[in-house]
Amino acid sequence: MAIILMVVSYQFYPHWITVILTGLLAFLSSREVLFTQIFLALIWMLLVFYPLPFFPALGKQEFLYRLFQGGTLLVLYFRGKPLIQSLSGRPGFALRASELLTGLAVCLSIACLFRSTSLLYAGWAVVLLAYAHLIQTVPLLKTLKTLIALGIPIVIVIAILEIGTRWLLPVEHKPGGLYLHDSEMIFTLRPEGENGYSFKDNSGNILVWRDTISAQGIRDREYGIKAPDEYRIVTLGDSYTMGQALKREDTFQRNLEQLLNAENLSKRFTVINCGVAGYAPWQERLFLQKRGMNFEPDLVLLQLFPPNDIAGSYAKVQKFLDAFNMEWEQRLLDFRRQREWPFSLERGFRNHSNLYRLWCNIMGQSGYVRNLVLNFRLLPAMDYTPPALKSARNAYQEACLVAWYPELYEAWELYAEDIRGIRDDCREHGIPLAAFVHGEYISLVPEFWESLNREFPDSPYEMNKDIRLTRELLSELEIPNTDVVAAFAAYPEPEDLYYLYEGHFTPRGARVLASCLCDFLLERLSNTK
Repeated sequence: MAIILMVVSYQFYPHWITVILTGLLAFLSSREVLFTQIFLALIWMLLVFYPLPFFPALGKQEFLYRLFQGGTLLVLYFRGKPLIQSLSGRPGFALRASELLTGLAVCLSIACLFRSTSLLYAGWAVVLLAYAHLIQTVPLLKTLKTLIALGIPIVIVIAILEIGTRWLLPVEHKPGGLYLHDSEMIFTLRPEGENGYSFKDNSGNILVWRDTISAQGIRDREYGIKAPDEYRIVTLGDSYTMGQALKREDTFQRNLEQLLNAENLSKRFTVINCGVAGYAPWQERLFLQKRGMNFEPDLVLLQLFPPNDIAGSYAKVQKFLDAFNMEWEQRLLDFRRQREWPFSLERGFRNHSNLYRLWCNIMGQSGYVRNLVLNFRLLPAMDYTPPALKSARNAYQEACLVAWYPELYEAWELYAEDIRGIRDDCREHGIPLAAFVHGEYISLVPEFWESLNREFPDSPYEMNKDIRLTRELLSELEIPNTDVVAAFAAYPEPEDLYYLYEGHFTPRGARVLASCLCDFLLERLSNTK
């Protein structure tokens, strides 16, 4: 009969824990209890297959089924019927069974402290304690002492593993990697931070990019006091300016610096990298104020990547377009919450436990401590639900839709406002501002846009509309700019300018960009006096 009840329980509600608990209690139950429970199961089976017209979902309510199960036990108990088999002839077995049931009840009670555990298990814990008491009374304090005694070896094993991994498998950890939380910019570069990643080049080879942030908080060398004959150019932008996937000597800043100085003008040019991966213009404006102006620039060169910058401008007010990069927006939300204590605990474990860092590396993800704390039922619930996507369109082409929706217009206004703000800040300091706009590799491939329009016929695209509108905006704001897309398109093999799998400039792409910028600057802004 115990097996029958287990099978029925699995057929109704296939949770392996409840199936095991059903079998365990059925094994210890009296015949009266077993017959009553089987009768109830048969009635419930009829309700599942032949639902009542006024309550068709009754058979699907596990809570009601468990409630009726507990109710039948109470009825039998108050009528004086035995609930368990007699174990008087086996005192040793009775003691062990009582201790087991009490231990399971305590474990289920602890599990119910977490939101991922159904509160139905609290009912199971009550029944287990009742059965344990009926079999043989075991003081709860004794059971807790037993559980603590079992927990001590576990703590010792964890301590040994922590010490052993620190010695044999140390995992180097730079808190936060390249970035740290910033109350105004969401995140910023961490001085002396270090991190990297691996990616595939256009030949399919795996390359590793790794770098360190300087003590001045930029991905560049250290800069001292400006020399009298020095002309400094501060470059602002996102990961393309930062030089992600490139060695420092391959970035467009180093190439541009060499090209300008090869002209033997009256000034010595220094091109400073103030790019930060993932930044939008509003963050770049703040970064210029906080760090860029410290280098006393003679010119600010602003890089704009509309596929990222327009959505990033909308993130400033914590709003989202219909299509957006879910992974990136989730990372931004996590950065905004870095001061919240679940994230503080997570950082504490990452900073101080080598075993935890090793586990996260093996599993390929982190956040276990944070998620455990968020799951704790006795603490106030925090809504960490990610934003919902409204469209399956590619996020990076959203601003190239022929017909814009209201949110796109709102994001564009924020984007334009922040570019205007950078211009005004530069004017206030008497510093010229120039800019350049570019897209991904697909900005050079008309066939891609034809394919995109075939895929989404109801929401047609205009090739590079975001770049066109941005250049028109720059002209309206009287910010000198150059046509980088045309220069890239004129290159004989434009696919060699980008890492096609990773997305950023290749060393050759950075050189072509630097050449284009050098011609532009020499033509428009070469008066170093």
